[in-house]
Amino acid sequence: PHGAYDMKGEQVRINGPVKVVSTGGYTLDTNDATLDLKTRHLRSTSAVTGTVPQGQFSGNRLSADLDNHIVTLDGNARLRIVPRRTK
Repeated sequence: PHGAYDMKGEQVRINGPVKVVSTGGYTLDTNDATLDLKTRHLRSTSAVTGTVPQGQFSGNRLSADLDNHIVTLDGNARLRIVPRRTK
């Protein structure tokens, strides 16, 4: 992967795979994302997959509010919950 930093717009454009892993058991995989450093929002135009402690999710693209810990899946959004993991 490679990226470019827009100093005026304070945005980082990542071309290629992006993988986010948290200590809480969350993962997120996508490609070609833009991180807005001013608003702390991440946006991808490529498919996204990932895991949460309760199961797996996928969608055509994502937007994320990093300050408020909110991820929104757009287009063909799916969540597969594994019941034994919800306890």
